[in-house]
Amino acid sequence: MQPNKNIASILDFSDISGTGGTGCFIRVLGAGEKYNSEIAALDKRLDGLSAENRLCYKRLGTLRGVCSAAETEFYLKCRDGYIKSEKTILHTKEVKGGACAALLAKAMRKLEELCLKSFPNITETMIKNMFVMALYKFDVLFGGTDIEAMYRLPKKIVLTDVTGRNDYLFSYMLTLIGCDVMLLQYRSDISVTLDSIGLSTVFVSGRFGNTEPPPYKKTVRKTAVPPNSMPVVTIPPRPEKNQSLKHTAQSTAQNSVRRGTNITSGDIRAKTFRDSRRTEKTYEQLANLAASVVLIMVNDRRGETVGSGSGIMIGPDGFILTNKHVVDAGAFFSVRIENDEAVYNTDEIIKYNTVTDMAIIRIQRKLVPLPVYNGKQKLARGQKVVAIGSPLGLFNSVSDGIISGMRSIRDIEMIQFTAPISHGSSGGALLNMYGEVIGLSTAGIDEGQNINLAVGYEYINPFIMGFVN
Repeated sequence: MQPNKNIASILDFSDISGTGGTGCFIRVLGAGEKYNSEIAALDKRLDGLSAENRLCYKRLGTLRGVCSAAETEFYLKCRDGYIKSEKTILHTKEVKGGACAALLAKAMRKLEELCLKSFPNITETMIKNMFVMALYKFDVLFGGTDIEAMYRLPKKIVLTDVTGRNDYLFSYMLTLIGCDVMLLQYRSDISVTLDSIGLSTVFVSGRFGNTEPPPYKKTVRKTAVPPNSMPVVTIPPRPEKNQSLKHTAQSTAQNSVRRGTNITSGDIRAKTFRDSRRTEKTYEQLANLAASVVLIMVNDRRGETVGSGSGIMIGPDGFILTNKHVVDAGAFFSVRIENDEAVYNTDEIIKYNTVTDMAIIRIQRKLVPLPVYNGKQKLARGQKVVAIGSPLGLFNSVSDGIISGMRSIRDIEMIQFTAPISHGSSGGALLNMYGEVIGLSTAGIDEGQNINLAVGYEYINPFIMGFVN
């Protein structure tokens, strides 16, 4: 990205960045003829980079929100801890500690110093109020995000109609933790007093009016880990060799992840599976296994649905396997099960792995899990498979196809298959003809027809160990 400079169009925001660890801060005034199309193009470009784990992108509407009495009390306690640490550590609901807490404290300290310098009449109560609302908005903005990963990535934040002092100062605080921030001021701008501080640069798009930015609709590929940007992983040996599985993975931020587990054919079994005899099944019988595949609706903190995916029952005590990218943007999840009218809400993410793009969530219900293939025989090209998921929210759609190849994508071995999947199928089950899970549907290549990818059972088995019984 280019260093911070004035922009000539809204789309330029995707190509510039701040300097010295501080993000750029830009206000877009009014709305011109290309306003909506440029914002849509910006969303598409930055969503694409976000899906490749190359940056973190957020576009929100107004920052105005209500902080309850309980939340106010919580953030005042955060302030007490911040002062006790001599303003070197700052925790929130999302930031638990480490370098993130130190960086956030540094940003807040600079913000408080700015307020005392720029607003002579500001009181301690006003600073406390700004502090509470800043932390509340921070948690709303980054709720459901992998905070550690987010801090390591470039961050692009677009906010709308920011005119109040506290909202504007919060936007500036985001630049102090490394976010590039753009404010879409389509209706009016900040006060002359705030402008005189000189925190942000200005780009005039057009006249002020009622031309609101288009609603943000995240451009979602079938995977948040596209095939051409997979991190490097050493392929584990096959389970039948009874060797220790060790992954040495390099994530997007070059963090190594290492894991070792011995797997035998008897370790992974589903005792509650409805048919213990390993016999080939008809397509009708396989379709009935959809009762063990769930629809996951992803909700933000306001309860609005921001996406959907699928999940596989892997443990009787409420454990569900899905893709990590399915749960990334969620504050909580609403799970639907076939032949059950209830909706099970949960915010429990029990375990996740960014390298293999897997996560386990839990609901409060007894489940009938699917067995995972034990790998006694290698999968073969041309082998028949069935995919079950909820593409485009169409609950538990069933499709059939074949394995068309085993692809090493940046050294990660994945199953390429022809059974059609679409957006919302991520986290669904790829089954062999015995009704065993051989893969977790993860990716689809939009440019190709029926070119779909799944994380294989070699990764699934060690990941779910401890949850299947």
